[in-house]
Amino acid sequence: MEHAGNESPLVLDGLNGWVRGESYTLHQGEVCIGRSRSCDISLRRCQGYRSADPQTRDNDHDFNTVSRRHVSILVEDTYVTLRDLSSNGTYLDDVPIDNEVRINMSDHNAVVLRLGTREAFILRQLKDEYGTRSTGKLDDSVGTSTYHTQPTDPRPGTNQGLIP
Repeated sequence: MEHAGNESPLVLDGLNGWVRGESYTLHQGEVCIGRSRSCDISLRRCQGYRSADPQTRDNDHDFNTVSRRHVSILVEDTYVTLRDLSSNGTYLDDVPIDNEVRINMSDHNAVVLRLGTREAFILRQLKDEYGTRSTGKLDDSVGTSTYHTQPTDPRPGTNQGLIP
């Protein structure tokens, strides 16, 4: 399927909490984020979470404010629909999402998505080596590609602030 030249894959970069240092490429389609390993993006599969000792993970109150299935992200061309599936809130640029919100990523350089009290991502369009939005044909598959990097400090509460 050919796409318009102003579209590009989206990148979801972890900013705060166990997701810090994680990066996911989002193509056309829907993904679910949450604590459950059945989610497309599971916080339990993040490098910081997996490398922490079990007692630290068990005592992490902020992690438990993320629901098993917390948020759904639907990517359609340049539009993104964020649907809050949680009981503890999903925030777009620190504004609570009331059920769902649809945004045109062509109108934004980036937005911050927070799950619960701490886990935060920045959602942006993928840029080429010249800093411009990628163009051309996109992969129509639903899903994510995950690139793990070691977080600066995976302990809860040590990475304060949403913007590095």
